[in-house]
Amino acid sequence: MAGKRLTSWIVIDIDATIILSASDKVGAAVTFKKTWGFHPLAAWCANTQESLSMLLRRGNAGLNTVADQCRREH
Repeated sequence: MAGKRLTSWIVIDIDATIILSASDKVGAAVTFKKTWGFHPLAAWCANTQESLSMLLRRGNAGLNTVADQCRREH
């Protein structure tokens, strides 16, 4: 879909990223890259580049299975 205009579809892109933390913030943990921070899941509308939702997760949250991505942390 790169370079194509999306007119009759709504595309939602879900991706994880690492957000670094400079100190021991609530919920921060050591990431898989051995840094300190968070590993949130984000949902973006590919048509408009708008951020739709974000789930803040601990830095050591897994992404290997659907269960890892759907698990809510308390």
